This record gives sequence, structure tokens and C-alpha cells, in this order.
Amino acid sequence: MARPRITLTFVVAGLASGCALTGTSVPPLAGPSELGLSLSIAAAPDVLVENGLSRSRVTVTARDASARPVRTLAITVDVEGDDLAVDSGRLSHRMVTTDDEGQASLSYTAPRASVGAAGPAHTVALAFTPVGTNFADATPRSVLIRLVPPSAIP
Repeated sequence: MARPRITLTFVVAGLASGCALTGTSVPPLAGPSELGLSLSIAAAPDVLVENGLSRSRVTVTARDASARPVRTLAITVDVEGDDLAVDSGRLSHRMVTTDDEGQASLSYTAPRASVGAAGPAHTVALAFTPVGTNFADATPRSVLIRLVPPSAIP
């Protein structure tokens, strides 16, 4: 019977030494949780009427792993729909370059609805891809804009 008591003593002593909760330090938080380059994209407004005139201002902000602005970053912009690159609407620029604050802006103009089109609203994605040294490593980021037929607006 003495043998199980010794084993139990070692188990209790081992658990007590490995489960200390005092003196634990918490590591500090670090930069954006991305790939070392954070692209934040906003479209205002994000709902447009398909009349060939409605326009949205789109702003992209680039930050590095330390949340500092990334200056002079070239970024390509594509209009996408149904997982394919399409020309649905007009971009003021197909490529933008960030300024000293890490920002770049462009405008997107909604397309004209087809004559007699009364279909449901749909979305287009504006895909922003940073230009680097290896396109295989490029990760596009997108913003969605909803396009509403003119007949859907009272």
C-alpha cells in the first residue's frame, strides 16, 4: 500500500508545480493580423442606381505590419462580377498609387441598366491588388457595391 501513496505524491507534486497561475506575463499586441500589408477599402455610397450617372468614391488605405502608412504603393483595380473580370460600370483609374498617408482614391460610376430591365439588384466587386515583385504572392482585397435598377427606386 505504500507504493500507491508515493506515486500519488509525485503526481500531486507534478500537477502543483506545472499549474502555477501567478507571475504569468501577457505578450503585447502587434500590428494588423494580415500578410504584413493591410489594405482597408471603403466605398461611399455603397448602393448605386444603374443609371450611368450614379457615382461612388472609393478609398483604399495601405498600412504595414506596424500599422504605419505605406507610401507610393501601386495598386491595380478591377471590376469583378460572377467571379470573372468584367466591365460593368466605369472606374476613373485602373491603377492608383498611395500618398504619404498611405491612401489612394478613385471613383466608380454605375452602368446604365438595360432597356426594359426590371431585374433584381446585384453587386459588383472592386478588387484591389498590390503591385509587387511576384504576382503569385499578390492577394487582392475587395469592396462590394450594390447596383439597383432605376425601377426599384420610388
